[in-house]
Order: sequence, then structure tokens, then C-alpha cells
Amino acid sequence: ASECPLGIELEGIVRSWLEESGYGFVSVDNGPDVFVHRKVLTDGLELVPETRVKLVVAWDEDRRKYHASRVSGAVGSAWGSAAAAEEEGPGSELPTGVMLSGVVAE
Repeated sequence: ASECPLGIELEGIVRSWLEESGYGFVSVDNGPDVFVHRKVLTDGLELVPETRVKLVVAWDEDRRKYHASRVSGAVGSAWGSAAAAEEEGPGSELPTGVMLSGVVAE
């Protein structure tokens, strides 16, 4: 397995995403494939295969594998999937005045 820098922001390409299970894998540029769970997505609820994302990688000593501790570049929101948001058009992603992570959506 190839080495991967830990604790710094890296870039990679989403290789797979299992929406029903809430996890997938990202291939780090010039590095290994890294496990990603939905709970570490910072800006959405799902990843789209073949898209670029930014991630911070950690090492799971018990499993002896890399995993993402933070990923940005996700899509979708708590109000529906990315596909539903696209169908509804721009401005339909968030209801006005809803608080997300301490920030009010306007």
C-alpha cells in the first residue's frame, strides 16, 4: 500500500459511494484509496463518483487502514438528496431562516 500524509488537506477523486450505506472511497492524488463515512462530510450528505474532493486522512490502527477524518465537496442537504435539489432548481436547497452549524441560511 502506498503512503499517505496524515492530518493535512489533500485532494482526490471519489471512486465509489454507496448512498444506502452512507460510505464510499476516495483515491487520494498520488496515494491510496481512503474510506469515507457520511459523518465526516462537512458540506453535504453524499459524494458523487468521479468528482474531486478535499480531504484530511487519518490512520485507523485497529483496522490498519486509512480513513478520512474530514471531507469537503459533498452534495445534498438535510432536506433531500442532491438529485431532488437539482430538480427543484436554484434557491430550493434551504428554507429561509434555518440554522445550520450556527449559520443562518438567508
